[in-house]
Amino acid sequence: STSVTPTSRSGPACTRTRPAMPMGWWHPYFFIATDGLQLLLPGAVLDGFYSHFFGFVAVLLLCVADRYLTHRFGFDAPIPSALLYATQRLTSGLVMLLMMSFNAPLFAWIIFSLGLGEWLAIRGDVKA
Repeated sequence: STSVTPTSRSGPACTRTRPAMPMGWWHPYFFIATDGLQLLLPGAVLDGFYSHFFGFVAVLLLCVADRYLTHRFGFDAPIPSALLYATQRLTSGLVMLLMMSFNAPLFAWIIFSLGLGEWLAIRGDVKA
């Protein structure tokens, strides 16, 4: 199917057609349902209790790892320091991709998990 989009506000004199694109589970707006939600990989789909449980635990672990790695200050040697930086960017990128799912419960879980990870990473290090 195609949709017709007017390119002029004055009338339909100039129109163009563009094919409708199937989006699958992804929506360009926040949505609530988590059944059928894909987590980064085609095979990682939330479709039952156990997949939801393990999926959300995996997201929690990823977020905690991201915050922990962010608080590491690196190493004296350049290669381990570069590997640490690359791992930090990897975890941050994966968290960003998960947030771009626009799934409201997953979004809220990620924010909670990042907060928990931040607290775990800095507890005892922050002096009031």
